[in-house]
Amino acid sequence: MRIALSCRDLAADRLLGDGARVFARAREAAEAGHRVFLIAEELPPSRHDDRVEWVPTAPARPDHRYFTEAHRYADRVLDTLRTLGDLDVAEFLDAGAEGLTTIRAKRLLGEFPGTTLSVVRCPWSTAADGPAAYRPLTADHQFTVFAERYCAEHADVTTTVTTSVTPVARRTGPGVWRLGAYRPDAGIETFLEAAALVLDVHPGTRFELRGEDTPTDPLGRSYRDHLRRGLPERLRRAVTFGGPLQDEPLGARCVLPAGDAECPSTAAFALSRGCTVVAPKGSTAADVVEQHGGGIVVSPDDPAALAEALSAEAHRADAPACTESRSVLSFPQVEAVTTPVAPGLVSVVIPLFDQGRFLSGALASVRAAGYDDIEIVVVDDGSTDPATVAAFDALSDVVKVRQPNAGLSAARNAGIAASHGSCVVPLDADDELPPGFLGPAVTALARHPELSYVVGNLRYTGLLDHVQAPLGHVGDVSVVVNTHGRATGVFRKEALHAIGGYDESLPAYEDWDLYLRLARAGFEGDVAPVEGQRYRRHAGSMTFGHTSDDRRELTQLLLRRHAADLPPERSLPLLLTLAELWKSGYEPSASARLLEARDG
Repeated sequence: MRIALSCRDLAADRLLGDGARVFARAREAAEAGHRVFLIAEELPPSRHDDRVEWVPTAPARPDHRYFTEAHRYADRVLDTLRTLGDLDVAEFLDAGAEGLTTIRAKRLLGEFPGTTLSVVRCPWSTAADGPAAYRPLTADHQFTVFAERYCAEHADVTTTVTTSVTPVARRTGPGVWRLGAYRPDAGIETFLEAAALVLDVHPGTRFELRGEDTPTDPLGRSYRDHLRRGLPERLRRAVTFGGPLQDEPLGARCVLPAGDAECPSTAAFALSRGCTVVAPKGSTAADVVEQHGGGIVVSPDDPAALAEALSAEAHRADAPACTESRSVLSFPQVEAVTTPVAPGLVSVVIPLFDQGRFLSGALASVRAAGYDDIEIVVVDDGSTDPATVAAFDALSDVVKVRQPNAGLSAARNAGIAASHGSCVVPLDADDELPPGFLGPAVTALARHPELSYVVGNLRYTGLLDHVQAPLGHVGDVSVVVNTHGRATGVFRKEALHAIGGYDESLPAYEDWDLYLRLARAGFEGDVAPVEGQRYRRHAGSMTFGHTSDDRRELTQLLLRRHAADLPPERSLPLLLTLAELWKSGYEPSASARLLEARDG
């Protein structure tokens, strides 16, 4: 098979960790006769192997902007995979969401039809459960949590880490070692309490902690330093805090972290080196011990039980028996979906108010969008500009609706009411549809009945020139940061009807409000990794007709509508995120930044 493994951590030259595990898996696959590609920004000399092909991650797209660095890197991974030709399997970790854009490209654009996209669950490294979960809350963190969960939910295959134990010559030294990252949920405090109890019985025992430091103390600083500062004087003489494990003898007894705080391969490594592994019940290490032997499982959060196990092991002549075992190399595959679909009629709704000079470009873009079964509905919202009125009157081969001026939302609703398609595409008269979006988006809705809309990336033109990559609806934080697309996308008409269409009382932010109401009503959407709207910014754009005060009042209105009734367990994270956005001066809107620069 042709297999691609993507792991950003491959660039880190560490003995243990996700990168080390992925590299070992790549070598094993190559030894089994597969052609293996490793995708990473860099590969240290220790990981150069002629049997495995390193493919440097493609450079970032210079004109693209993102809500999170994880999304930027996921685009780079997609660009890299596109250069490798047909693949049988592409494998990612859920941690870091490197597969986000590739999974969306397959789900929504039909790319990689013969490739199984596999995600390996690594909770010890994810934003939701890894060290980042204990840092001060940020919007970026919540964006990454969403992206990681998306990958796990929509990959073709989701797997867990498997371990192999191959005992080598015993390489252990005296003392008790604790292996694993320094982080709040890993049971380090329990280990230190147990160390104090062991010293009461064996005062000469020495303890060493080894692992990666994380910025997870209450102020987001070094957790290792936080532990050092709180260490009693008696323990200071017996406990050493070290860095990540190197290729060196370990302590004869190794204590592993609680829960999912560490990759199971750390426990497997300690067993292979002849250590007695002491693991809290319910942890990844306990699973390894129960599978391979060679250790003891103790009650979690119980210093006395841990101390008793460590003291008993100190008087054993031999370590508990560990059986050699190798995990079966496996790359699960799924069959390609080849069932044809019949997408049906799509109605493009164009509201028009005194922007007749742009109308011909909008219409031409719809007709050149590459989708044949299309209906165009143009709504003249009481235009007073003679040229616009004349342009509307001269239209043919479109459905025409004329009404007294009632605003953008009312014009869109009128167009939707006059349309005949099962899907609706809102398109402002000064914007354009790019080719290559409409057909795949409509097909995606036909293949995925659980989806109610699909949007794409935004190509800003005119006063701005860049591409914005939406994330989609990421949860409560989308109430304060508009992570969605803009107005243009492919929507199921029934979903728009179900929520009452656009809110005609809003002078702006009506599309943001629409996405929030769709999510609240349980309608799911997605973002295709392709340009879905050419979003023209010009002096007459509606965005520039609203002041900073207007935007503040509109944002507060959305908060009152969509966040006022959140329960406390959801309100507090939103409040913490607002504090972070406020103190950091966060402003994701390029149009708002341009307006602020113009005003002063």
